[in-house]
Amino acid sequence: MTTVPDPARWEANQLTSSPQPAWKLSVRHYPAAGICAVVVEGELDLLTAPLLEQCFRQQLHAAPAHLIVDLESVRFVGSSGLNCLVRARQLIQAKGMRLHLAGLSSQAVAVPMTITGLAGVFSTYPTLAHAMMQLVGRPDATSPQVVPPLAFTAFWRCLLGSVWILELCEFDAGGEHGTIMDWINSGVPATRPAPDTAQELLAAHDLWVFPDAAQGPATGGRHRIGYACADAELVVTAHLIRDDAAEAGLNPIMLAAWVVAGYSTTTAAGWIRAGCSFPH
Repeated sequence: MTTVPDPARWEANQLTSSPQPAWKLSVRHYPAAGICAVVVEGELDLLTAPLLEQCFRQQLHAAPAHLIVDLESVRFVGSSGLNCLVRARQLIQAKGMRLHLAGLSSQAVAVPMTITGLAGVFSTYPTLAHAMMQLVGRPDATSPQVVPPLAFTAFWRCLLGSVWILELCEFDAGGEHGTIMDWINSGVPATRPAPDTAQELLAAHDLWVFPDAAQGPATGGRHRIGYACADAELVVTAHLIRDDAAEAGLNPIMLAAWVVAGYSTTTAAGWIRAGCSFPH
């Protein structure tokens, strides 16, 4: 097993001279893209490295094609943290997946990675956004064990102020922005208006679009366009029952899903109001 030279003075001094600062882990799943991002904040040392390793093992159950570790907000990396990353790389590669590091711009991360020679071992990206842009859409960025959601909420968004992307988020009946599940690069510069190619881009990914009546002007960093669905029949039905849904105060996609499943609009409305968004 690969080991990391132990820069003991970093970790010993840090553990004995000051109390542990705030430590935080957050995990973002993009199952439609086969990507999982683990965002680390605080210090990666003897006390926190086991927590990160446990997090890695938990993500293996989702079997993402790519696991990105965002270290941009890490203020200190000790030998235990470096060894944790090495073990994670070996474990993830053994499962047929790939580990990438993002946010190595700070000295707190770059210096220990360089001293130990690990900087050239990992696949690295300046930021999490850069990693996502490079990995989304790659042939190996798939996760066949993951069943795609029935529907997404779709947005146009200016990514890093440079290009328009079509952002697919967790379905929300109110059209709010939820967890990002996938995105599609349009190639249109952000200096130009939001493109009108959503339907074509979604069709290329086997998705159908249901335009949202309250889409509003294409201004700002994010602009909702409606809903994207993997089921063409659901979208057609949503168009047919749009008026019934509006009269009942229900989301047409949700109502259509129940109707396609064989329920009457009255029965479907009852289930939706009872808190069951989609039939199981």
